[in-house]
Amino acid sequence: MNKYQKTILNNINFSFYSKDLDKDCNYVIENEELNLYQDENYNITKYNLIIDSEAISSIEVLIEAWDLIKPYNNKFNLDIDFNEQIRKIKLIFNDDIVDHIILNLNYIYANRDDYDLILKKKNDEIIYRKASIRVTTGQSLINVLFQPINDEYSYSKIELYSYMDNQPLLMARYKVSDELFFLAINNLAYGTYKIRVIEYNANDEVIFTSPFHLATLQRPRTQIMPYDR
Repeated sequence: MNKYQKTILNNINFSFYSKDLDKDCNYVIENEELNLYQDENYNITKYNLIIDSEAISSIEVLIEAWDLIKPYNNKFNLDIDFNEQIRKIKLIFNDDIVDHIILNLNYIYANRDDYDLILKKKNDEIIYRKASIRVTTGQSLINVLFQPINDEYSYSKIELYSYMDNQPLLMARYKVSDELFFLAINNLAYGTYKIRVIEYNANDEVIFTSPFHLATLQRPRTQIMPYDR
């Protein structure tokens, strides 16, 4: 690409847009390569490449053969499909003010594992909110309240851990029937504990495991009353 082509290319407006997401996506032009970056949602495969320039008379795209694309109000709208890829585009300029420019199109796919992890995190947060776990304390007492996460729910197990020196030690595992949605754990010494709720279906399969919840039982402070003469 000569300096005249580079100058005119720098003055062309490009936009890589997703109708499904209603947002602009990333692209990079370098060394006669147009790199198109798929959104993190790898299910979105169709985009629009919009090219806006009064200097361009027409554009040709290459899939199997070259096809002509005509402008509308100086804008060219190219349908981009990551599954049926345009391999090259040719920019042809009015009155041949510079030689045409051919750009190779590179398709940069999203990382599926990363997006699946994002979806899992969102789904876990939704399920956790449904479980509505509450842990409260009293004198030598920890109350654990929870809700079934779905209609498959059959029963729960609540695990109690002693938590000393940052090491959880399993103390007890309580089974809670389908008719109860809380557990009162009595006769506990002062200290720090961890609670975990595990929900099961009728086939004894785990359908939800909560993160650990901390609970601390503290000796009540003695209030010193002022001396009244």
